[in-house]
Amino acid sequence: MPALRLRLSCRFVLLVGLCLQFLPSPAFGQTHTAPFASAIDGRRDAQTIESFQSANASTGAQSSPVNLQPGIRVGLNFATFGGDEAETIQTLLRGVPTVSETDAGRRTGFMVGGFIVADFGGLLALQPGVRYIQKGDQTTFTVRNSDGEPESGSITSKADYVEVPILARAELPEIGAVVPHVLAGPTLGFSVNTAADVTLGGESQGVNVGDDLGGNAISLDFGAGADVETEAGTVTVDARFGLGLSDVPGLRFSAQNRGIMATVGLTF
Repeated sequence: MPALRLRLSCRFVLLVGLCLQFLPSPAFGQTHTAPFASAIDGRRDAQTIESFQSANASTGAQSSPVNLQPGIRVGLNFATFGGDEAETIQTLLRGVPTVSETDAGRRTGFMVGGFIVADFGGLLALQPGVRYIQKGDQTTFTVRNSDGEPESGSITSKADYVEVPILARAELPEIGAVVPHVLAGPTLGFSVNTAADVTLGGESQGVNVGDDLGGNAISLDFGAGADVETEAGTVTVDARFGLGLSDVPGLRFSAQNRGIMATVGLTF
């Protein structure tokens, strides 16, 4: 029996040796468990790629691009002068013996321009633009003519600008199909005209009330409006108050622009 066991043991050792000859030789420092480790690493790499792709998709969904909406706008500006010397023209008229009454009024001017609403997907949006706007002031008076009869007249001061408003805009909760909003921001104006018209007895004559052009005017705009969606685009209306912060360029006295604007526009 010992001899039989010895022969079986030898055959088993030879069989194991033959099997080992057909296995690939492992590199230095590696074991035959490498195929299993490679499979595990492959699964980990796939999970990492899937996680990275999911993170990119989530980030792309959250970071939406800026929505730019160009538009045009027209309106009226009911303008006057403000400041300590705003009544300079009235004061001068009161010094004329034949003038009996003076009253401060407003110049009704025209406004036209373009703008862009930059919507960042939140509550606030940016609304820069460029516009031509007529500002100024008007003073009415009553004077006795050569026959001693009263006659009405007016002096209209003209201060026209090309302006660049940069407004912050915040939308409010919808009211049916109407989306109200409020806006405010600074405006830089470039003077293009400073003059005056004197009207008396149905006749008008231009007079020089200012120096050469070239000055700038800084102001603040703030107001409110509403948007309504239509097939042609979004119709927007608003009312604003313009508060001048610097003197009107070209005038021989110190005054700042004031104005109430009523506009209607269309965004595409």
